[in-house]
Amino acid sequence: MLEALSTGKMSVLSKMTIYQHRFMVDSAKGDLLAALKGFQRIKIIKDSLTSVTTSKQINELETKYLSAQKDKKIQELNNQSTIQKNNLEKIHQQRNITFAGVLVGFILAGVLYQAYRSKQRSNFKLKIKQEEINAQNNSLFLLLNEKENLLQDKDDLLRRQQDLLTEKEWLLREVHHRVKNNLQIVMSLLYTQSAYLQNTDARDAIRDSQNRVQAISIIHQKLYSKTNVATIIMADYITDLVRYLYTCYDCGHRKIRFKENLDQVNLDISQAVPMGLILNEAITNSIKYAFGKDGGEILIDAQLSAPETITLRIADNGKGLPPNFNLTETASLGMEMMKALSKQLGGSFEIKSKSGVTVVVIFKVETQLMIGS
Repeated sequence: MLEALSTGKMSVLSKMTIYQHRFMVDSAKGDLLAALKGFQRIKIIKDSLTSVTTSKQINELETKYLSAQKDKKIQELNNQSTIQKNNLEKIHQQRNITFAGVLVGFILAGVLYQAYRSKQRSNFKLKIKQEEINAQNNSLFLLLNEKENLLQDKDDLLRRQQDLLTEKEWLLREVHHRVKNNLQIVMSLLYTQSAYLQNTDARDAIRDSQNRVQAISIIHQKLYSKTNVATIIMADYITDLVRYLYTCYDCGHRKIRFKENLDQVNLDISQAVPMGLILNEAITNSIKYAFGKDGGEILIDAQLSAPETITLRIADNGKGLPPNFNLTETASLGMEMMKALSKQLGGSFEIKSKSGVTVVVIFKVETQLMIGS
């Protein structure tokens, strides 16, 4: 049955299996020749299979070797590629560094150039500014020199003006001194003239004239003795005038007292003279006509009030004016003089008779300064 099987289209392993079964059958039958042939066939097939296996193994080894060689080659190629890539990267990096260096160099050169140009422009502007400063300094120097010259001229003018003022004050003081001396001469002449008069009224008239001259003389005496030759202090002048009249009319013996209430005001000579004459007339009238043997009191009040107005009041507590006295109809020299002098002061004149006689003159001060204000 095994022999009847065709081995033409069987595989080598199938054939070897059949031959092995045949070998075992022939061996069992004792057919040694057939068993030997079967064994030889099995041997051939095994040798063939061994050769095929060996060849296959050789091929596999060769394939593995070739694959290993190929992998090694590929690895070498990869390594070369990596090296080339690294080299290319280094080249690119060096090129980039070089390009960056060149770019930085250009930028730095541009910055330095701009800085140089800016410095040149700044130096040019500084040069122009320095020239302007030098020009201004020269102008300032010229102005300072001119200022020094002007200040020197000013000092010279001030010294000249001060010299002129000093000379003017000296001349005015000399004028006042001479006027006062001349008035004293006039008073001496009047006194000499009165010595030869027998008429009492004439002697009284000359005495009144002496007092009027003395009222003016006191003003010039004060102007002569003061630093300021343009004004006098009203309170000091009134006090001196009252002292003179007190002595002249022997008021102490006649029990006539004086009371003063005076503001410290500077008066120009143009107002001091008429005011002094008014005071002289009013005080003289009170001394001569107001009191009997028991005497009395004369109040002199001179107050400054706004606006720049002086109220001068001479009041006595004597017997007063006659009942039929009328100021508008009175033609005495003293009354006419006081009214005229009040008009000269630009003020008002009023006389009242109540518990004595009160004379009130109100006028504005032309150039007044409160002392200490």
